Order: sequence, then structure tokens, then C-alpha cells
Amino acid sequence: FIALVATTCVELMQYLPLAVLAGVMLTIAGTLVDGWTRSLVHRFVSGPRERELIWSVVVVVLVATATIFVSFIVAVVAGVFLSMVLFIATMNRSLVRAVYAGNVKPSRRIYGVALERALDAARRQIRVMELEGALFFGSTEKLGEQVEVLAAEGRYVILDLSRLSAIDVTGAIALERLIRRARTRGTSLLLAGASEQRSQLLATPLAEIERVPWFPEADLAIEHAERALLGNIDVQTEIPLERLALARGLDETGLALLRHALTRMEYRAGEVLFRE
Repeated sequence: FIALVATTCVELMQYLPLAVLAGVMLTIAGTLVDGWTRSLVHRFVSGPRERELIWSVVVVVLVATATIFVSFIVAVVAGVFLSMVLFIATMNRSLVRAVYAGNVKPSRRIYGVALERALDAARRQIRVMELEGALFFGSTEKLGEQVEVLAAEGRYVILDLSRLSAIDVTGAIALERLIRRARTRGTSLLLAGASEQRSQLLATPLAEIERVPWFPEADLAIEHAERALLGNIDVQTEIPLERLALARGLDETGLALLRHALTRMEYRAGEVLFRE
């Protein structure tokens, strides 16, 4: 309506309240902010504030401030310069946050005593590598070397991608090469991470990545590797009540009272236990 008035009878614009014009200007200004910046602010407010995220917000704030108080050209030059500095810093930093064996941090699944004994040594064949930062061509060379070392040490290598801030096409291609190389060594490469990282990888239609087992978190990937190491051994053995965390610290009298208070229920595989 305002566009119609402004093009046909502009003199009527003087009767519009200033509050209306101000509201329209603010609304248009809000829509001019690009989607990446809006998602950046949303992640900064709602999610964990990682170092890359904080520096990205700093760059946006500095460029916006320079645009308002200095000039648009100065703001663009400053923004490009700061982005280059951050990019170089990211390339020089290791992508690997931590590496540990499966026996150091096993899965949360509780096994029977006999199975625990069998897994005690077998877990050493599981290696978990936590990645942090951006996965692209500049950060994958060192990663490949470290994965090669881990593949020589164990049968299962788990890449935890949950802390990756971005995955581009070059990073996905490099990851596919790692999967192929690990397979030739007889090592299984498993991927773990949130759905966001999975969608970024699947956006590049690479056959090897689509076939690799994917788990929402590293703990489930570790459990998958543990089950594979156990082979055909039945892992459904019932855990005695006294070995559960619920009964920790109780004496025989306490255990008897606890057993009396509990009701035994059996469920089929895949049956829902509870919902949020």
C-alpha cells in the first residue's frame, strides 16, 4: 500500500505517522540482514559458544560498526582482512581435539562379568578421534596421517564429528579417501555426530560416505564396535541387580528391600520404554 501511495500520490505520505514509517524501515532493515548472520546470532544465543563462533560474531560486529561510523568501503576491507586472518589461523590449528582408546572410555552399556573380561583386552582395538573446527582441504592432510596411524593400531576407528563447525565438499572428498584407505587395511571407519553434520556430508553424494555406519553420538559407535568385537557371543545376558548403579553401596538387607519394591517387566526388541 505504501509503495502504491509513493508512486501515485506521494503527497499523501505526509499523513502517515512517523511511527508507521519507522516500523516499516526497521522491518525492511531486518530482512536485509543475510540468513547466515541471523543463524549465527541464533547459534550464539542458544547453543554452545565455540571459539570459531565467537570470532565470527566479533567480525560481524566490527564490520557493522565500521559501516555505521566510518564507511562501507573501510568495513568491507576490514571484514575481508579479519576473515583471512581467521582462515589462516584455522588452517594452522590441528583438527584433532582428542584421541583415546576404547578401554579408556568404554560405552555406557553394562555387560555381564564374563563379557567384561572378554572385552577388557578387545577394547584396545577401538580408537576414537574427536574432531573440532572446519573440515576442508586445508585441514585434512594431517588428519589423514593420524587416521593412518590409528588404523594400524586398531580394527575400529571412530571419528566424532559432533564438534565440527563446517564440512565442505573438499572435506567430504578427503573423508571418503580416508574410508577407502582404512578399508584396504582391514580397519572399519565409523562416523558419529549430530544430524547437522550428517546432512552436511550427505549433501555431497559420495557413495563411500553413504555406506559408512553413522551414529548420533560416539558412545553408540563405541558400543557397535564392542558388539562386533564380541562376535557371536550373546550380549543379552541379564545383569544381576547388585551390579546396577541403582544398587551401588547397598548391603544384603538393602538389596532385599530393593528387590521387594521392584516389579519385573519384559519388553520385546524395539518396544517403546518411555517418551519425552
